[in-house]
This record gives sequence, C-alpha cells and structure tokens, in this order.
Amino acid sequence: MAGCIALLTHYLLWKHRVWFPAGETLAWREAFATALEGFAKRNFDAAEAGFKRTLELRPKDGPANFYLKQIADLRTHALPENWGGEVSLKEK
Repeated sequence: MAGCIALLTHYLLWKHRVWFPAGETLAWREAFATALEGFAKRNFDAAEAGFKRTLELRPKDGPANFYLKQIADLRTHALPENWGGEVSLKEK
C-alpha cells in the first residue's frame, strides 16, 4: 500500500505543478505530501498538523479536508496491525 500512496502523492503533486508555477504551490504541496506520509505511517498528530497547514496555504483544498475527516474517523477505533494508510470510501 505504501507504493500506492507514494504513486498517488507523486501524481497529485506533479499534476498541480503543471497547472501552477512551482513557487506559488510548493509550500502547500510539501505540506500535503508530508501530511500524507504521516497518515500512512499512523502518525495522525503529524498528519493532522500537515493537512491543517495545507488548508492555511490553500483554504479550499478538498483532499486535505478529506484526510482530516478520515483522521477523525480512524481515531475512534483500533486499526489492524497491517494497516498501511488505506481508507474506505463511503460516499461518492
């Protein structure tokens, strides 16, 4: 699963690099990438801080809001030992 997260992160960050000049987006892309890495490693405190930082830099960031909701939900129950960052999509 870690490979999938890395691939998704790379895709998202590359996609936004094409749309916007790197200097304008670098800070929020780095904050998001760091947060996503923390999420996959079960470091929800660091992930939450990183996603909140992403929202400070890019207030309407949908993926950051998505992961903040996932963190809130995941904190309510124990995770399996082999959990690697995957989430269940409950709605479209």
